[in-house]
Amino acid sequence: MPLLVGGHVADRPEHYAWTSPLELAGAGVPVLAVHGTADEAVPAEWSRRYVEKVTAEGGTARYVEVEGGTHFDVVHPGHPVWAEVTGWIHETVTGEEQA
Repeated sequence: MPLLVGGHVADRPEHYAWTSPLELAGAGVPVLAVHGTADEAVPAEWSRRYVEKVTAEGGTARYVEVEGGTHFDVVHPGHPVWAEVTGWIHETVTGEEQA
């Protein structure tokens, strides 16, 4: 992160705020937050809080927790959760639940 935002959090706290979805305006689109319980990079609590923020602001959001999933498992099309992700996309785009 220091390379991305130009320093460490102690030196550039305002830059880190730019990278936090909790500090930014709502997405304006439906949100699916998929988070693994074994994520080694980002605490699952952050995704849960983001979903709470979006819904509190009147948006649409769903949180899916993947037991044992790591940071990259949840975005890998071969992972079992991918069926839920694609089902959510279908449902969101068409308004119809997938069988």
